[in-house]
Amino acid sequence: MQPMPPPGQEPWAGSPVVPMYPPPRFVRIVGILLGVATFVGFASFHAAVLLPPPGQFQSQNPDVIAYQLTVRALVATFLAAMDAVVAGSVAFGWGWGLGKPEITEAARRGILLFSIVLLAFWILFTMFTTSFFFQFVP
Repeated sequence: MQPMPPPGQEPWAGSPVVPMYPPPRFVRIVGILLGVATFVGFASFHAAVLLPPPGQFQSQNPDVIAYQLTVRALVATFLAAMDAVVAGSVAFGWGWGLGKPEITEAARRGILLFSIVLLAFWILFTMFTTSFFFQFVP
């Protein structure tokens, strides 16, 4: 017969406790990789969109050429900044949403939902702008 445990302590009869979430280091590394992959994919897509198509009418007026280059530079800056924000939100959402077991489930879902909705909105917005607006920009 086994001795009785001290008061306040009961013997554990179940299986060993298994952590509910994967190790935070692995999750953060995967989050960073997802963010980098998202940024590289969007940046390459937007770089291809900003290239002028060959054989298109090119103006010889220096003012028109300067204007077109300025517009392309501003659009490229905007797209690069937004690509970085979207990629950062994916990395942040993955890293904090899954890598922090101490935050509540509602906060975790909110972080992941924000990054997913922002990514989906940016994909739709990008597709709309490239298919509609760039038809009118020379």
